[in-house]
Amino acid sequence: MALAPYIVDIGPSKATVYRAWLKLAEWAEHALVELYASVDLAVVDSTGLRGWRRSFKLHMVYSLERDRVLAVEVTEPSVSDAKGLRKLLRRLRGPGILVADAAYFGNNLFEASIERNLFLLAKPRSPPRGGRRRSRARKLAMLYEICRDLYRRRREGERGCFLLKYAARWRVLYNRIESCRARVLYLALAMAVAG
Repeated sequence: MALAPYIVDIGPSKATVYRAWLKLAEWAEHALVELYASVDLAVVDSTGLRGWRRSFKLHMVYSLERDRVLAVEVTEPSVSDAKGLRKLLRRLRGPGILVADAAYFGNNLFEASIERNLFLLAKPRSPPRGGRRRSRARKLAMLYEICRDLYRRRREGERGCFLLKYAARWRVLYNRIESCRARVLYLALAMAVAG
């Protein structure tokens, strides 16, 4: 019975192949989490990714110590960086430090990362014109000033984002978020295993 598709020249339907593609993406994500889920020093970043007739936003966590992608998420372009980080935090374990730009500055993100045993070092946003920072924001800004040398390493992590984006953009034309996410997960796992 297993040889029937070869004898009758009938293969699986496109829907079956697509479901298998997405199921294998879950496996790739699980393998990536098992390999590199604990964070030492990592950079959080997001970038645009062009698909076929539409665009996506790629959120990622890149380890500076291991030179590997730790977690990946693909969303609509209108999704904020903060929401992307919330999705990425579900897959990460501490202890560790996440270095991020000003788009990730906010008390709720700091608390969410602390719950995962991670310290979020984000560049503070400038206060509104004529206004002052609230006390919590002042404390976070002081932490940033103390760790400014560590924040300068953020540019090293942007290299990983560029490599993954470059690999993902030249391979397949995407028209669904699930398909784009699957492809990015496969590439991230391949980059992690290849060395």
